[in-house]
Amino acid sequence: MKKFVFILILFLNTVAFSQEYIVTGIVKDIKTNEPVTGAAVFELGDVTTGTATNIDGSFKLHFSKSHILLKVAYIGYRDTVFDIKLKNDTSLIVDLISETDIDEVEIKDDSINWKPEKNKLVGNYK
Repeated sequence: MKKFVFILILFLNTVAFSQEYIVTGIVKDIKTNEPVTGAAVFELGDVTTGTATNIDGSFKLHFSKSHILLKVAYIGYRDTVFDIKLKNDTSLIVDLISETDIDEVEIKDDSINWKPEKNKLVGNYK
């Protein structure tokens, strides 16, 4: 009986120290307020803990540590890092800032020298 109580206390103590935290959130563009689909959300230093945002820009991650560095990255936006001390489940709203703001792009090609008389179709049609 003493062994059973000892093992039970040892097991309960282990369960108490292995608490799991859930971090959820939404990633949006700061200017348009549109969700960012496919943004990478991961813990710095741990390549096994990460996900990508879904079509609504939302994500959900599970952590067993109480202190994490969470990075959010997407092409064309500044990477954002959060230093989070978890006491319970946490929800984040991440506003990504665009790296490049281009209002208009103009493409010119001066190498085209098209002349109608050189590009005529020649032949007899019946």
